[in-house]
This record gives sequence, C-alpha cells and structure tokens, in this order.
Amino acid sequence: MSRRNQILTKDDVSLTDLMNQTFGVVDAFNDSEHIFRGLVGQDVDEDRFTSVAGDMKWDELAELEPSENSDLDESVMAIRVKEYGKSLAMSPAYIEDSTEQSVMQRVQKMLRGALDKENEVIFESLKAGVADGSGVWYDIPNYGNYSFDDNHSHTFADTNALFGDAEAHSATRHVRMASMDLRHHGKRPGVVICSSEFAMSFVDELAYDAGYHIPDAGGLRESDLQEATMKIDGASVVQTPYLTGNTFYVVSDEQPVYVHEKRPVTISQDSNGTPVANPADMMGAYGTARYGARLADPLAAVEVTADNLA
Repeated sequence: MSRRNQILTKDDVSLTDLMNQTFGVVDAFNDSEHIFRGLVGQDVDEDRFTSVAGDMKWDELAELEPSENSDLDESVMAIRVKEYGKSLAMSPAYIEDSTEQSVMQRVQKMLRGALDKENEVIFESLKAGVADGSGVWYDIPNYGNYSFDDNHSHTFADTNALFGDAEAHSATRHVRMASMDLRHHGKRPGVVICSSEFAMSFVDELAYDAGYHIPDAGGLRESDLQEATMKIDGASVVQTPYLTGNTFYVVSDEQPVYVHEKRPVTISQDSNGTPVANPADMMGAYGTARYGARLADPLAAVEVTADNLA
C-alpha cells in the first residue's frame, strides 16, 4: 500500500474517515440557510431567465369583455456563471502532523471563505445592476400619480442629487428619501445595506450610548435579523465591509438578485472541479463552486452617496 493510502494522522484517523467527515461538513454548509443570499436574492434554475416588468394595473371590465394580451415587457437575461475555489493545502506531511480537529478547522475556514465570496458576488451584482439613467430594457409603467421615462435613474451621486437642494440632511432622512424612489414604483423597501461608518450615523442621530443592534451582512444569522433593532421606513439596516464611507443601498423586499448555482461547494481533486473519488484525492484537494448572480430589475434598488450629512 502506498503512503498516500496509509493512516497518516496522529489520532489514527484514516483518510477515509477524514474524507467522510469533510463531506459531511460541506453538505451541512450547503444545506444551511445563507441569510444574506436569502435577504436580497432568490435562486433560479437556469442561467438564462425571463425577467418580466411592466404595468399590471387592473382595469374595469365590461360584462363578457374578452381578455386582451398583457402589455408586460419581457427580457431574456443571462447570469454569468463563474468557477470559484480555494485549495485546502493538505499535503501528506500536513495530515500526518495534524490532529483531526486541526484538519476540520481548516475545512471550516475554507467554508467561511466560500460564504464570504458568495456574499461578495451577490453584492457586486447588486451594485452593477441599479438603474443609472442610461436607460432600462423595458418601458417603465406609471404608478399612481407618478410617471417615468426610460432614463429614470435610481443612482444618486450626492445629497444634492437625491434631495434637489444644497442643504444637509440626516442619515435617516437620506434613507427615507431613497425608499421613496422604490415606493414610487409600488415597491417596498426591505433592507438598507451600508458601511459601518454610515451605520454609526444612525445611532448617533437617535440616542447617545443606546443599545442598537445593526448586524453585519457578511455573517448574518436568522437570529440577527430577528434581533435587529434598527429599522428605517420598514427596512432592516445591515452593515458590510464591502462598502466604505457614506454610500448605501436600499433594496426592495422582492429579493431582486437572481442567483443560479451550477455546482454548490464541492471537495474536488483540483481547481477544475474534478470530484474526489477516493481518500488519496484529499491530499491537495480544493473546495470549488460554480454560480453567478444578477439584479433582475434595475429599479428594485437605489444607490446613494450621502456627502452632506446634517
């Protein structure tokens, strides 16, 4: 028997046992609820999908009036799926010199990195998809007493652009004004994503030394959202290291980021995703995944840089 297939750890745990335990940890990770992904995104089965937008306002129908074709606009969009991975860097010497606990800690650290990358991909797709005034792919329907042209923008480079005046405004008022842009289309704000610096502005406004809980988007748990005490205009505030300064996003509650997962996190022989087939493949193995994300509706989020805070 080659050395690659021998028992190699101090605790006499075989490579087969390590492989099975690693697979179990990875399966538990894939089956767990990814809170940030569920907060702003939803899973779709295909990397090409039809995004539907337009006017669904009901009309008064005359008796026996036949149905008419809808005036909804449809656009076939594609999610760009990419491969992501990280080497576990487990050489024969490392396994031989390490305890079972040490090996599992390395696997857990790799999975934390996988979650960080997933959150980053989802957030970057959100940032890239917000309407910026260059035109959207469908005719924006009027809503209530509000009317729009196709160059309507949800991106505001400064406080003046958001409010239309040169005055300073509070952080909370910035969020409320941004939320109005969602409500003008019949959408409801669901989450405010901001930097830790901007999150401090909310707390400073409301009360000195108060016990507010603003969870971090990167490590969200279900309990964090339940315990979140900072809500503005119905939207929960979360902070993220993917933002700095006073730029923030208000995202609608319809989970507008579509996520397509071709392959969940898998333990592979190499960076190409070749499956681990036997215990010896664990040495030099990678954690890999294939997925992509895209903001399906450019009007389902608002981006603001608040440069003039009161």
